[in-house]
Amino acid sequence: MGCGAVWAAPPSTNAAPVKPPAPVMATAKPPATNAPSALSPAMQNTLGRYGNIVTPGDQVAYPLRLRLPLPNEAEVHIPKLDDLTKRAKIEALANLSDDDIRKQLAAWPAYGKMSLHDQGMMLQRIQDFRDYHLRVAMQKAHDMGLLTLTPAQQAKFEKQYWDQRLKLDEDLAKQFQPIYQAREQTMNDQLFREFSSAMPAPAPPAPKPPAPKPGHPAPASAQPLAYTGGATTNAAPPMTQAPH
Repeated sequence: MGCGAVWAAPPSTNAAPVKPPAPVMATAKPPATNAPSALSPAMQNTLGRYGNIVTPGDQVAYPLRLRLPLPNEAEVHIPKLDDLTKRAKIEALANLSDDDIRKQLAAWPAYGKMSLHDQGMMLQRIQDFRDYHLRVAMQKAHDMGLLTLTPAQQAKFEKQYWDQRLKLDEDLAKQFQPIYQAREQTMNDQLFREFSSAMPAPAPPAPKPPAPKPGHPAPASAQPLAYTGGATTNAAPPMTQAPH
C-alpha cells in the first residue's frame, strides 16, 4: 500500500457459485399461410344475415368471401314452343349411338362445310350434352331412392325421364306462356307510362316559309354578313376586280 500498489484480495471460497443466466430462446413467428382461419362464433352467427351470400375465405387477411348468385338464377323463365322444338331435336340426337350421330351429321349439308375445328367443337358439345343428360337422370334416380339400377335399367330410366320431362315442360309452357306474356306486357306498359311522362316533349319543327304566289317573285334571301373595318354590313362578298 505504501508503494501505491493495489493488491486485490482473493475471492472468498465460501461464496455460492453464481449460475450463468439461462439462454433466452427466441420464438420464431409461424409463416403466414393461405389456410382459412377459424372464425369466431359471433362472426359465424352473422354469416346468414343477408342470405347465403357470404362464405369463409381462403386468405388470412380476408377471412370472408362474397358469393353472389347470377342475376338469372332466380329469374322465372318460361321457354317458348320454338325453344322446346329445338330441345326435342337435340335430345333425339343425344339418344343415338356414336355411329348413328356420325351418319346424321354426314347427311347434314352444313356439317360438310364446317372446318375441322368447328366439327370437333360440335361433337364435343353433343358429348357434353349426353353427359349432362346421364348425370341429371342418375341424380334424379338417386333422389328417388333407386340405388340398385343395372346399366340397362339406367339407360331406360334416362330415356323415359327425359321424354316425360320434355312433355311436362311443353304442357307447362302452353299453359303459362300466355299468362306470362300478358303480365310482362302489363309491366312494360306501366314502366313506359311512368318514365315517358317524365321525359321532355320534343321541340316542334320549324315553320316552313310560305310558297310564293303566282306572278310574284320569291323574296330574296338575306345576304351573309360581311365585316368591313369596324362595321358589319349585309354586303355581298367582294368580287375580284380587274387591274387598272
